[in-house]
Amino acid sequence: MARWNHVRWLHACPWPANPSVPSRDVWPHEAHSFTPWLLNNVDVLSDLLGMDLALEVAEHPVGGFSLDLMGRDETTGEVVIVENQLETSDHGHLGQILTYAAGTDPTTIVWVAASFRAEHRAAIDWLNARTDENTRFFGVELGVVRIGQSDPAPSFRLVAQPNDWEKTVRAATSPIPVT
Repeated sequence: MARWNHVRWLHACPWPANPSVPSRDVWPHEAHSFTPWLLNNVDVLSDLLGMDLALEVAEHPVGGFSLDLMGRDETTGEVVIVENQLETSDHGHLGQILTYAAGTDPTTIVWVAASFRAEHRAAIDWLNARTDENTRFFGVELGVVRIGQSDPAPSFRLVAQPNDWEKTVRAATSPIPVT
């Protein structure tokens, strides 16, 4: 985890960072460069999400499709899936995360994109509000920053997340089914 501490430092750095480094300049191909990089550098995502994440499989088959990454929260043993997108969020990837979730039954669904349209952030918020307390959707923006002539560094930002308090209260106050 320590090898990416400079990413957190970049956010507080007094020198101007160039946030306009396109992610495709660092990872030209999502499946062949970014997905393997994230699989090998899972600590960056793990720190951001506050979980002990272990990504185990890249390009996991789900029916006739391929889920970018699948793993587990090592603390709970629950399934976590990650869908990557090196562009702005789109309807296609929103459909993909739902299809992959239906085929893998994860507890945590993470959508990583270069940026999120307001409509897609709202969709993640809506999913978090409407699903049970055991299902969590996250939206993570991927940026690439550079200070001066340094190597580009990833910068992840959480833009959508579940409101666990709301889900916990809703679960505790929902009527108990009569059997």
